[in-house]
Parts: sequence; C-alpha cells; structure tokens
Amino acid sequence: MDTLKAMLIFNLVLEKGSMSAAAKELGITSSAVSQHIQLLEQHHHIKLLNRTTRKISPTAAGKLLWQGAKKISQTLAETQEALADLQTELTGSVIISLPTGFIDSQAVKRFLTEVKLQHPKIQLELIPDDHIADLMNERIDIAIRAAEPDPNSNLVARYLTKWQLCICASPTYLAEKQINNVSDLLSLDWIKYNETVFRNTLSSLGLEGISPKNSLICSSITASKSLAISGFGLTIQLSGEIELSLASKELVIVLPNIELPYYNLYAVTAHRTQSAKIQAILQLLKQSFTEINP
Repeated sequence: MDTLKAMLIFNLVLEKGSMSAAAKELGITSSAVSQHIQLLEQHHHIKLLNRTTRKISPTAAGKLLWQGAKKISQTLAETQEALADLQTELTGSVIISLPTGFIDSQAVKRFLTEVKLQHPKIQLELIPDDHIADLMNERIDIAIRAAEPDPNSNLVARYLTKWQLCICASPTYLAEKQINNVSDLLSLDWIKYNETVFRNTLSSLGLEGISPKNSLICSSITASKSLAISGFGLTIQLSGEIELSLASKELVIVLPNIELPYYNLYAVTAHRTQSAKIQAILQLLKQSFTEINP
C-alpha cells in the first residue's frame, strides 16, 4: 500500500468534510477514496473515521493520524512551491492574519506598498481578526501578533518592533473633563475591547483591583477606536494603531506624561523553513515595521 498517498487522501477527506468532495478534488471516484481509507485502517489495525449519512468525523486515533497527515501535506506543498520559486518569479497567494487595528498603521500601509512594487505577482489576502488565529487549521501563512506565542505551541515568532499602549479619547469628549492625575480616570467613560489589557493597564498605573464607574464593552479594536473618535469615552490602543488619528487630531493622548507598557510585535509562522515567497514577505514586513517604528 502507498501509505503516503493514503495519508494525503485521508487529510483531504477531513479537510473537505466528505469522501465525495475529496474525490472531486482528486478527480477520482468516491469508491477509490473509500478504498484508500479502508486500506489505511487495515494497515494500522484501527478505525480512523466515524461515518454517518450526514458527516464524517475522525476517531481518537484518526485525530492523531490527521495531525501527522496535515504536516505531511503542508511540507509537500511548501517543497513544491519552493522548487517552483527557484525557476520563476515569485507568484501565488500569501494569507496574513492581523489585528483589526493594525490595518490603519503606517507600517502596514508601507508594507502593502512595498509588496505591490517589489512582488506584483504575489496576491496578498489580509484577514483582520482580533482573535488569535490557528495557523495550521485555518491555513494562514503569517500571523502578525502583539504577543509572543506560547513556547509549547511550536510556532516560530520573528520580532518586528514594539508599540506602546496609549490611553486616548476625542478632543470633544475631553473638552469638559478635568484630568489631572490617574485617579481622575476612574470617573470617566471607558470603551473596553480586551479585559486583560484593560486590567493590566490600570495595574501599571497603580489602580489594580479598581474599576471605573462607566464602561462600554466592545470586542473589536477598530470599533473601540471608532467609538472613542465619536466621543463615547476613553480607549486603550497601541501607538501604531492610532498614528493617523493623532495626526488628524481625531484623538489625543490622555495624560501623555505617564509611562505605559510596550508590546512586542511578531510575525508568526507555523514552520521555521519557508518558501522563497513567504521569506520575501517576512523580509518586507520586518523592513516596513522597522523603518516606521525603529
């Protein structure tokens, strides 16, 4: 039995959700796909899939095998892509996940401009998302994050730069407020998008365990900034996320002389070895973020 081929087919079945979908992708019959799965189960002497009329799901053993099959499929795809890159101009798509607020940063705008100039045949797909993406399961090539990944995750983090946390609000909101010290912040309206960041920020100001009187919870960084610009209260943002809003005076820094924590920014990938295409994009990310925020 061709075990490698069977594992690749097994991976495709679970990715597509059915044998018929995998068969269509491969250009073979559903019975041929089923035969490969059966041979794989016989080879390992264990059931790998739970089959019903509606769906297919992996057994405990199937989940274990699937993890290995996904790695094999990814490695094969990267190897084929790297070989192709040696012969042709860099082409294809690169999927990048990043926090929603980063879209407005000068560093990301510089990066997008440089990709267009230097690698016009590379198609970027940006996925703005304030949740931590699963690079393997969501097939994301690069994730830009404001935190280093768990060392036990096997993810590879490449340092880009560091941005400082800022408390900001619209000039209109602040016009009638008296803010002379950090304790005055507790009587103001807050727009919170991340409870941990919010608590850590207050703690760094000596306000640990104290909650403001009024707060609005918003799960999006970009939405929280928009609400602050509209005058609904204070928000905590990273410095790179509000550069344009500060320049246009839509937002101003509250208590600019206080020292708030810095967050390191990383470009995270699932593997250390990357195709020439991904390496080129990682290089431009590092270059763009370093030039804007050295």
